[in-house]
Amino acid sequence: MNSRAVVLCNPVRTAIDTYGGSFNVVCAPDLGATAIRETLKRAGLAADKVQALVMGHVIQAGAKMNPDRQAGIAAGLPMEVPALRVNRVYDSGAQAIAIAALKVNRREIEMNAIKMACAAVLSALMASPGALLAQGGMRGGMGGMSTNVQAPADNPITPEKVELGKQLYFDGRLSKDGTISCNSCHDLSAAGADTKAVSTGVGGAQGARNSPTVWNSAFHNAQFWDGRAGSLEEQAKGPLVNPVEMAMPSVDAVVARVKAVPGYVKQFDKVFGPNSVTIDNIAKAIATYERTLVSTGSKFDSFRFVDKGALTEQEWQGFQAFRQVGCVQCHMGPDFSGPPPLARGAGFYQKFPRFPDSPLVSGYKLLEDQGRYTATGRDADRHVYRVPSLRNVKETAPYFHNGSAATLEEAVRVCAKGGNNRDLTPGEVKALAAFLGTLSGTFPEQKAPKLP
Repeated sequence: MNSRAVVLCNPVRTAIDTYGGSFNVVCAPDLGATAIRETLKRAGLAADKVQALVMGHVIQAGAKMNPDRQAGIAAGLPMEVPALRVNRVYDSGAQAIAIAALKVNRREIEMNAIKMACAAVLSALMASPGALLAQGGMRGGMGGMSTNVQAPADNPITPEKVELGKQLYFDGRLSKDGTISCNSCHDLSAAGADTKAVSTGVGGAQGARNSPTVWNSAFHNAQFWDGRAGSLEEQAKGPLVNPVEMAMPSVDAVVARVKAVPGYVKQFDKVFGPNSVTIDNIAKAIATYERTLVSTGSKFDSFRFVDKGALTEQEWQGFQAFRQVGCVQCHMGPDFSGPPPLARGAGFYQKFPRFPDSPLVSGYKLLEDQGRYTATGRDADRHVYRVPSLRNVKETAPYFHNGSAATLEEAVRVCAKGGNNRDLTPGEVKALAAFLGTLSGTFPEQKAPKLP
């Protein structure tokens, strides 16, 4: 740990001096490239030794706090060095995640809040070196996993709202017969999916598509396989009234069901104000909880940012094949699901399969689903899907929109042939599957809540 240099910008000097621990902590006077260069020079540190550029400064509440890597690059830091701006910290249990602007008066610095933020960042870095090193893009189009969750302006994250959303997420009473909850199909103990080809809803009804994992869904700008929902809030409403999922007859029936529980009414009053049990607020609470479901600390992130020797020879060969075979044409970006940043609701889509005539591909019946066409009605969207994330993909079998591939190696072979018309050798398949296994992170423990 002693070789890692974390560069911070004022006014966090006083706070960070307390929490430096085993890190080499260097404070620069502002966010400019010149200041960073001068600070490194005074500290006797070479720019290529810097592991993370942590921007911390207090600004007027409500102003944008997007990390700026350009100052670091201009100061000579390698392109791979990510930048993380220290914001207000929300503690989601085992993991502290910087998610919201630090609320301070323009002239008064709340040092306790700053200390909390700095302590959480350094604690997370020490516990899981790749966890928070995430903001910048990287050569090859792949960055580290971000834990800096951005909530909509009209739905800020608060601990009370998270707790309310968690209860609703686990509550089967939001379904027609009380048997199906969000967690039924997106089981947090099963990597956020349900291990089935397609999910089972109320009365044994079968869905048409495989349930995507809910973990890290906060980073998707469009939801569902066909991208028909532009936000987690919009997505949360759909299953409630889908006849093959939770099967409530209407959103009014959902609201009535929640209103019938005094404990929920009391919490809604506290979180949203009086008479606030509405379908929009139900969805906002569920979405807020889902934004805390972020996995961290994958082996690949450690390799990219901390330990260049973290991968085995087979995993390294798989990483090379991932780029050479053309997997990165679709699976790029920090979440391996497309190029960031995209506007909210603007998902990254690709046609799959692009080469459907191979016997290998045709046996998986991938063309029976019309894809995004079912949402848009546009011929160009036939067999087009939102590119799924590859984070934790080893844990979320079966694969593809219809769940037709039972194993990761099977999915790798079909995807290479159907996507790029490439026939892989057995060694390439094993290496690619090994590399994909390095994208698995740690899931913060989620215990089912006590329901009102």
